[in-house]
Amino acid sequence: MTLNDPTPARTLYAYAANTTIPENILLSRTVNCTLETIVCLPEGMKVTPRANKEISNACGKVVFSYQPTKEGMKVTRSLRISRQLQTPSSYKELYALLAEWRDANNHTLVVKKVAE
Repeated sequence: MTLNDPTPARTLYAYAANTTIPENILLSRTVNCTLETIVCLPEGMKVTPRANKEISNACGKVVFSYQPTKEGMKVTRSLRISRQLQTPSSYKELYALLAEWRDANNHTLVVKKVAE
């Protein structure tokens, strides 16, 4: 099951495709986006457990939190880009955060039947 892709983060995806950019980049704004998704599963199904993940550097932070609930799973995804001006020397930090954010594995839950 793949969770939806949040619109505020999509504006940064053009910068996630390159590993280096030779000029300064002035982002249109900083980003502070948190999404909570409650996944309710049908009876007899369960979500494979996931480890929480946090990547933090001078540019910002990416957090993925997976909390089991009685009905299924609560997923919290957070992206914070706190620096609007990106320079060639700091671009690797932005790239690291965006690469982690775009990794489909972080937005995907594996659901399976409960063994009887």
